[in-house]
Amino acid sequence: MTDTDTSYLRPVMYELVGAYLLGDPDRVAEIADRIEDSGHIREVLTEANRYGETLSGRDDCTGDPVSPEFIGAGIRARLATILSPHEELAAMAALDDFAATRSKSAPTPLSALLLLHVAAAGIAELGSRVFGPTEFTPETVASIADLPSDQPVVEPVVEG
Repeated sequence: MTDTDTSYLRPVMYELVGAYLLGDPDRVAEIADRIEDSGHIREVLTEANRYGETLSGRDDCTGDPVSPEFIGAGIRARLATILSPHEELAAMAALDDFAATRSKSAPTPLSALLLLHVAAAGIAELGSRVFGPTEFTPETVASIADLPSDQPVVEPVVEG
């Protein structure tokens, strides 16, 4: 395994996304604590970013392009159900700070953990819009991650 290989951390990232899909604050906190205790926050964030990138190029389950405005609102709504108001504001501030200084410095461990919350909420929201809430579930998060990005998400309906 090379220094840049973080694939072994995917299962815990899938667990975190699954907890966001369920809207389970206790489960999210337990998984986030485990990630923080492991010392691999940035590596799990890297995996989350890779997964998010594979979803971001797809259309939603109706065939329309996914709108960043709707995704942003959905992310904020998911964060609001999981995090305390203070943590939610801190997570969004960490995202704004990271966006403003992306090329200048790596995020601190605390801001990386907050960014991981934003990424997990974003994957939950984006996956639910791309695949539909009944198809993008905690049980399917890992298998959907393995789909090629050029594979159609929704099979065309042929009327006969």
